[in-house]
Amino acid sequence: MKAVQVIGRGERSGLRDRKWIAHHFREWLWEHGIAVRSNLSFDIRKPGSYTTDADVRKWHQDGDGRNNKRRRFWLVMWSNVKPTELRLKRSKRIFEVAPGHVVLVRNDLVEHRSPTETHEGRWFIRVTDVAFIQPS
Repeated sequence: MKAVQVIGRGERSGLRDRKWIAHHFREWLWEHGIAVRSNLSFDIRKPGSYTTDADVRKWHQDGDGRNNKRRRFWLVMWSNVKPTELRLKRSKRIFEVAPGHVVLVRNDLVEHRSPTETHEGRWFIRVTDVAFIQPS
């Protein structure tokens, strides 16, 4: 499987609240062969709820919560506008991601950063702790 892979296009209609989004996004991922293991896996940011932390605007990888070690896990990312920027860690090759695309990212091979200019209407979803559903 590739380090960065577009797995589909998520609809932005019906964005209401975090609980509604998590429920429907979980169902959508299941239909695309990905299971979310925990409700705590969802990071859903509404417009205007972005951090001013400059670190998210630098190229980085997510830690696993224990000593901030980079471990091998997959992230699913989506944004309705101004998608998160992605690049391969070794070659620095940048991936262009269109707004609305749902992207599967291997954390240990790919760096990401928040766009420098975030749009006021930007919704962002990041899902960690996902598993692949084995076809029966």
